[in-house]
Amino acid sequence: MDKRLKNLKNLSATLLDIELFKLKKISADQQRLSDEILRIRESKSQQAVTLTEANGMDPSLLAGAFSKWEEWCTQKSMSLNQEQAVLRVEMEKQRKKTQEMFGRSEAVKELMKRDTNMAKKKMRP
Repeated sequence: MDKRLKNLKNLSATLLDIELFKLKKISADQQRLSDEILRIRESKSQQAVTLTEANGMDPSLLAGAFSKWEEWCTQKSMSLNQEQAVLRVEMEKQRKKTQEMFGRSEAVKELMKRDTNMAKKKMRP
């Protein structure tokens, strides 16, 4: 096998691994944001139950802290949703890069296969 093809195979495999790593990182970031949004929603739901049970006599509601907290939740959710939108765009770009690198890696494998087959044919009498 041609040493250049072997080096090209190693390089393409490494580059594919890098692109896959980037894709996994973006996916993990998206999951982290989704989890945080879910925690905020669950917290708001739990707070609504607490307020319902308190019949409007909850100290946080009476002190005005609840409305500030609710406003913070809304702002934080909006911010997290914006971050998710940015990550979705990055994810799409990264998927394309990863697909391209996968294609190159497969092309190198085909070249190696063809090189091996040609070497076998040369060895036949």
